[in-house]
Amino acid sequence: MANASPDVTAAFLQIKDHAASQWQKLNDGSKPVIMVGTATCGTSAGALEVLDAIKEQLDLEKVDATVLEVGCMGHCYAEPMVTIAKPGYPHIVYIYVTPDIARRLVKDFIVGEDVSPEFMLGALETNDMLPSIHDLPRFEYEKPVVLENIGQIDPQDIDHYIAKGGYEALVKSLQMQPQDIIDEVKRSGLRGRGGAGFSTGQKWE
Repeated sequence: MANASPDVTAAFLQIKDHAASQWQKLNDGSKPVIMVGTATCGTSAGALEVLDAIKEQLDLEKVDATVLEVGCMGHCYAEPMVTIAKPGYPHIVYIYVTPDIARRLVKDFIVGEDVSPEFMLGALETNDMLPSIHDLPRFEYEKPVVLENIGQIDPQDIDHYIAKGGYEALVKSLQMQPQDIIDEVKRSGLRGRGGAGFSTGQKWE
């Protein structure tokens, strides 16, 4: 099996540059971004109705905001979950969101300045303004690796995946000999955990 030509790497770098540009445009702080968790757990808890309520209220308020459907953040008990990224604020995660709460978040926080702490789980990142979800006890025992970007990217937009490092390991492997790939996996300590998809060991950088 021959290695991929350098053209593959060059082509991927162009694709990645485009994806990074799109990601930067989405997160440049020019307008609010509202992320609704519509994985199976969120959808079964009413996330699609929340999504519709957000879009309807944005139209009523004549607010220009980006609305994304994102995956589960691992807090299935708290669905439906909504994350709001508003210029000047950290990303804020809201839980047990109903259509009525969703409309209120648009009116009070997107249009106004009330962060509605009564519906909040916490900020995604550590900051000086609001408590962070990383202050929760569960984060003393876990560190997302494979799922570190869950709840923040649109799984239907491949540019989001690429911008956050997707396919980099594939491109790297195409420049390696098969035995080198096997040796790399062995050194990593990775081992399967059945159909659940969990593994232990080091992350392959």
